Amino acid sequence: MIFEILVAISGIVTVYSLINSLVNLRITSEIYRLPKTKERPLVSILVPARNEEANIAKCVQSLLDQNYSNFEIVVLNDNSTDKTGEILDGLKKKNKNLKVISGKPLPKGWLGKNWACHQLSENAVGDYYLFTDADTIHTTDMLISVVSAAKNKDLEFISMLPKYPLGSWFEKVILPFISFFYFILSPLYVGQKYKQEYLSLAIGQFLFFSKKAYDQIGGYSRIRAEFLDDTSFVRITSTLGLNWRFYNGSRLVSCRLYHNFKEVFHGFTKNAYGFFNAHLFVYIVMVAFLLTIFFSPLAVIIAFILGKVGFLVYILAVLIIVMNIYIFSIVLYKVKIRPYYSVYYLFSIFCWLIITFFSVHRYICVFNKGIGRNVYDHQKGIKSSSN
Repeated sequence: MIFEILVAISGIVTVYSLINSLVNLRITSEIYRLPKTKERPLVSILVPARNEEANIAKCVQSLLDQNYSNFEIVVLNDNSTDKTGEILDGLKKKNKNLKVISGKPLPKGWLGKNWACHQLSENAVGDYYLFTDADTIHTTDMLISVVSAAKNKDLEFISMLPKYPLGSWFEKVILPFISFFYFILSPLYVGQKYKQEYLSLAIGQFLFFSKKAYDQIGGYSRIRAEFLDDTSFVRITSTLGLNWRFYNGSRLVSCRLYHNFKEVFHGFTKNAYGFFNAHLFVYIVMVAFLLTIFFSPLAVIIAFILGKVGFLVYILAVLIIVMNIYIFSIVLYKVKIRPYYSVYYLFSIFCWLIITFFSVHRYICVFNKGIGRNVYDHQKGIKSSSN
């Protein structure tokens, strides 16, 4: 009887996932259907950079090439020890709307990236602020698209999921789960329309604020010690009742997050537990949910092989797995990831469960002992030179 109940629950969630993913894909592609605004408010594009010699030139050049007439770019060289500073100096000489500033020493109580972004905001003069990472690349119509969305929909905060180019096998297994979680499990429409704090989503590679909203939120000063600036900002935005949107930005922004197993593991173990607001109970509930919903069909198939369940229950379990692969493939196609990676979905979820376990351990045993540059550097897989 227990297997029949598990299949029934899993089937209901699968139907929900299909409907929810179709709705989410529709509303997150809204940015491509909106008319382009004729207004040109000043936008400050703010880029923190630390040891980014491999990425900074491509990132800044893609920002300089925007089909938008009123913007400034401010890049903070955060005590880089490689050629980042030299590259930025060369770009600055050729572009009058590029400003390069040097990072100040890290104060007590701040995370490195948050401190860097705070300094950037203090040097910004725009009507809108766009915080974006130094390893992102932007298409020429990115800025006009996001400003048009802000103007057409009266939005105070916008975040976008970039396209994630995948290289190593471990990236192909782990990174698609980001899209799986955001588009299949999360009811974005409810979060956006009803300003539900715990149903709000954002991605740290692209955070776009009106200056008014940034000041009302309290900026990075308010979240100086928060590991997840994106999640913190969008939840505060919802709490304040401000209008926000999360878009599928795979046609506008790309970002190679990590390059190997070590970087993937360090990056996500740093972030994963923080997404649950460091609440152990919420984390346990989510783990139980994933195990029950997505692995119960596999358990039913094994039970059928052992002669424990009937043929009809077995067929339903197989259909649920096929349907989940189909749903996942649709989402991956829409975010510019090869759909056949969807066959990894059970293994991907399993890997994420392992990552979140180590994230809990890392948070409890490491992060709560102090705040310093090491957290900022681990995100890039770089050994800290200061603390």
